[in-house]
Amino acid sequence: MNLYSGGLIMVRCFGLLLALVASVQSANAALLATWDFTTNTSGTVASGISGTAGNMSNTGPNTAVGSPNRTYGNNGARQVVSSAGVWRTSEFNNVGPASPLAARYSSLSFTNTSTTGVVKMTSLDLLARNAVGTTGRSVVVSYRVTGQAGETSLATFDRTSTTFVSGSASLSGVRLNTNDTLTVYFRFFKAATDNTTTNQRLDLDNITLSGDVVPEPASMAVFGLVGLGVAVARRRKK
Repeated sequence: MNLYSGGLIMVRCFGLLLALVASVQSANAALLATWDFTTNTSGTVASGISGTAGNMSNTGPNTAVGSPNRTYGNNGARQVVSSAGVWRTSEFNNVGPASPLAARYSSLSFTNTSTTGVVKMTSLDLLARNAVGTTGRSVVVSYRVTGQAGETSLATFDRTSTTFVSGSASLSGVRLNTNDTLTVYFRFFKAATDNTTTNQRLDLDNITLSGDVVPEPASMAVFGLVGLGVAVARRRKK
């Protein structure tokens, strides 16, 4: 076999490996972690995923404001409702995102602890409902990645029913390198036209984060094949 044939073999093998790497990366879309509040507020990392899932917790001022005063709607806690665990807010009178109560929020986090892979986030999914009543209430979601200066708005989920309704938001473009943390923030509001002052609560359940797990060594395999091809070509030349 001459040099041309050896080079052709190298090119074909190179193309096949690129296709294989691409298929591996696209096939690795996976559930990363789930917060279902069955027994506690911590998240459960999916099998085979290298990461940690932080507890759902509250942050910010804890003194109620407004008239009449209500405890912060973001002062959520795990509660058992109809034998199932949910994340339920306390009473709140947050009217619109400009409310001073927006300074308080609930949040959870996922950290990529893999030393050999990058996580390319794909989506956040959840279930949300009114705890009581049919007046309009909203969950406003944002996120922040390690090193990011501030939060990025993600989605607003509006609810008017006591039946759980699913919601999904794309996290495309969010990348977690080793030890990077994605923190997701939840703020709760009622409609500006709602004058009700009681039973202003929301429930969240089955919050999930999904992403593509991309092995870093894949690119090294490509370089290895190139080197092999060059060696083959030189051998054929001799």
